[in-house]
Amino acid sequence: FKSICVADRPIITPFSFPTDLSEGASVQVFCAISKGTLPVYFTWLKDGKTLRETRAKITTTDKFSVVQIDAVAPVDVGNYTCFAKNLQGTDSHSVMLEVRAPPRWLREPSDVSALLGSQAVLSCQVAGYPAPKVTWSRITDGEPPVRLENSQSLTAAGDGTLVLREVSLPDRGTYLCEANNGVGGAITNRVRLLLNGKESNT
Repeated sequence: FKSICVADRPIITPFSFPTDLSEGASVQVFCAISKGTLPVYFTWLKDGKTLRETRAKITTTDKFSVVQIDAVAPVDVGNYTCFAKNLQGTDSHSVMLEVRAPPRWLREPSDVSALLGSQAVLSCQVAGYPAPKVTWSRITDGEPPVRLENSQSLTAAGDGTLVLREVSLPDRGTYLCEANNGVGGAITNRVRLLLNGKESNT
């Protein structure tokens, strides 16, 4: 009488990254098998490419593999896939890592000079996660900022630009760009619209 040994392919226990991870936090995930004939070999991919240990530390045993990142940053955002393989087959599991990061300037806003009747584009380029919402306001001395909404004469685009289609004298002055995504505090910057290179009095 001979005993029969049934060999099984690996089965990965589902796992996930913690939610609401903020920039600078440490994180680790375990990719473990619930069954599978040893030896089992583990590999990790990030966005379809081999995960390199430049930012992530990988620790592997015969039944599980751990990815650890000491201080997560926006560069770590992506899709992480664990593969478990033995002679009988392969299993995989993918999870998304998202990092909450406060708004930051990609490019500091600068003053814009325009000719009367021409189009003027004021730019407010920011990054962060979730994607920051950019709002524009008009500033007049002694008055609270006035929020600008889309109209026939101007468009506040989703990419952070403010487009004034035909610049007139009342358009010159100071504009306030504000970016906020609920992580940390909002960031603001002032942009002056000058006409013919002349500084506004407002």
